[in-house]
Amino acid sequence: MKRRLNFHLALWVISMAIVLFACKKDVTFDNQYQDWKGKDKPTPPTPPALDIYSIQGLHFYIFKPTCSNSGCHDGTFEPDFRTTESAYNSLVNVSVIKEDNSAPGKFLLRVQPGNADNSMILRRCRVNLGGNSGTMPLSVDPQSDWYEKKEEYLARIERWINDGAKDQFGKAVPPKDLAPQMAGMVVKSGGTTFTRNSNYNPVEVPVGTGNITVYFAYIDDNVTSNLFTNTTVDTSSNPFLYNPASQMNLTKESAAINMLGLFQKNRDYWHSISFNVSNFKKGQVLWFKTAVSDNVNGITEIPSEFSNFNNQQYFSIRFY
Repeated sequence: MKRRLNFHLALWVISMAIVLFACKKDVTFDNQYQDWKGKDKPTPPTPPALDIYSIQGLHFYIFKPTCSNSGCHDGTFEPDFRTTESAYNSLVNVSVIKEDNSAPGKFLLRVQPGNADNSMILRRCRVNLGGNSGTMPLSVDPQSDWYEKKEEYLARIERWINDGAKDQFGKAVPPKDLAPQMAGMVVKSGGTTFTRNSNYNPVEVPVGTGNITVYFAYIDDNVTSNLFTNTTVDTSSNPFLYNPASQMNLTKESAAINMLGLFQKNRDYWHSISFNVSNFKKGQVLWFKTAVSDNVNGITEIPSEFSNFNNQQYFSIRFY
């Protein structure tokens, strides 16, 4: 019996020795996270060395942090400020979507190379054009310094535009020559000037009127309309169907006649057409389609088949 107890005791001692030996910590590892506090922010990357007056610098310091925030010019709306390339390609020589009705004939391009004073991007950042557009940017992220540095940033954009609006390779593109735009249509008979019920409605002419003269005004970004060539007018009873046989040459006045035009602005009227309308009946509408050339863009139809209906209706007469 004693021998058995001694055997079990010896077995227990050996087992405990094995356990203690196995649990011995014989390798030490350094804790590589021992200095980490868990709240440190990563070190921001060093900004690249960019010319602040280049398209790359404008994109990095202004367009990207200020304009391409979510729901704005992040590809949802043009201009697209997600990348340097998309910013350049959706700005330079690109026609505006929303014009400034207070300045017809101006600010027709988002960026006009060499002409910051006539580039819409600067206008939109300084003037509220009305509607739901407001002044750009409509909002900025909390960390933005736009409001503190607005004039400095706009001065950088202005300098880039006046320097030719160069692309990321330092290449300037020539300014775009815009096609002529409609500016006004006035109808007179003798000393009487006929009126409209509203800005885009037809001119109201009473039945029984004899000879009338219709005057047309245009605006162009580079030349005055008296230098236009290939000036013609078509008439029709259907705004979507014109007969080429009805085409007539417009008469160029010896001097511009200054009269009201679109948006109640005074315009220079250089072109006209005269004819008799005594045969028209009450309720009839006479539509006009003119064509002019500024000697750069070829022949421009005003209004064209692609013009919105308001513009087409503006170039019409209704007999009452």
